[in-house]
Amino acid sequence: MQSPLVSLTGAACGSTPVFTKGLQNIRATKGQLVVFECRIRATPTSQVHWYREYDLITDSADFRILRKKACSSAVPEEVCTLVITEAFPEDSGMFKCVAENEFGSVASSARLSVSPGAKELESFGGSSHRPAGPATLK
Repeated sequence: MQSPLVSLTGAACGSTPVFTKGLQNIRATKGQLVVFECRIRATPTSQVHWYREYDLITDSADFRILRKKACSSAVPEEVCTLVITEAFPEDSGMFKCVAENEFGSVASSARLSVSPGAKELESFGGSSHRPAGPATLK
C-alpha cells in the first residue's frame, strides 16, 4: 500500500473521495426516465465509474453519464449523475457509483426496480385470478 503524499509540514496534499450525498433507491415504470444522482468531495478530483450489478456502464444514448461542479464554491463538490433515458424491467438491479483518486476509493449503491406498464400488468394478472372450473354453471 502506498502512503499518501505528504507536504513539508507533514499534512496530506489530498484526501480519499467522500460522498456528501449518496445514491437513493428508485422505483420506476417501464418507459420512464430515471435519474441517479450523488455528490462527491475529493482532492484531487476523482475518477468516477458507474456499474449495473458488476457491469461497467459507458456513456451512450441510453445511459447518459454527467458530471458538474456544485454551485457552491465554498465546498469543492461534484454532482455525478446517471440518466437512464427509458427504463425497462430488465434494467432493474443494483447500481453503483465508484469514485477514486490516488488516496483511495469510495462507492455508493442503490437499487432500481422497474415495473411493467399498465397494459403488461393486465395481461399478466388477467388469467391468474380465474377459477379453475368453468365460469358459467348450467
